[in-house]
Amino acid sequence: MSWRDQLFAWDEATFRVVHEGWHSSTANLFFEFFSWLGLGHVQGILCLGFLFSPRTRRFVAPIISTILVSGLLIAQVAKQLIERDRPSLLDYAVPQEPWKFDSFPSGHTSTSFAVATMLWLMTYRDDRLRFLGPLTIVLALLVGVSRIYRGVHWPTDVIGGVFAGVLSSIVVNWLFTRSANRSTAPTSSAQNTQTRVETGTPSV
Repeated sequence: MSWRDQLFAWDEATFRVVHEGWHSSTANLFFEFFSWLGLGHVQGILCLGFLFSPRTRRFVAPIISTILVSGLLIAQVAKQLIERDRPSLLDYAVPQEPWKFDSFPSGHTSTSFAVATMLWLMTYRDDRLRFLGPLTIVLALLVGVSRIYRGVHWPTDVIGGVFAGVLSSIVVNWLFTRSANRSTAPTSSAQNTQTRVETGTPSV
């Protein structure tokens, strides 16, 4: 058996355990909520709540940016390039959403892990807000599992979404950090020039 066959066998076996084995009316409601929480526009709206505190306003632009990058630029483009049917087409599947195609990667998982990773990167040095990173990573994991439970994604779709989200947030965070460093550089240079003028120190 090739590694592709082994991977697909694991994919289908894991999907069946989660989608069929965990089924209950309570779990339906539980995972429906987390699938809703994984929608990019819902995450964007919830993110606006950070505007109400001066301490967290700086989070909004990076988070919105990484949602767009992970959800549109990476996940949606990859879905078009990688033609993969969803497990909802399986005979035994009882999907709770109508989607049938464009399975890889999971867009819900991509944006969820993008937000979680971005929050971790921005708060891990802040004693008061450090809890946001681990908390949102747990929520992102539940979003990913919800996509399998609801019968619309393979486990490897979710794993692909994790990598897409983490990668996009690292890149976006790097770009914002670089931009911030550039914006402060002229100020520092101007201050040094003013200091030399006031003290009579020649430029070198």
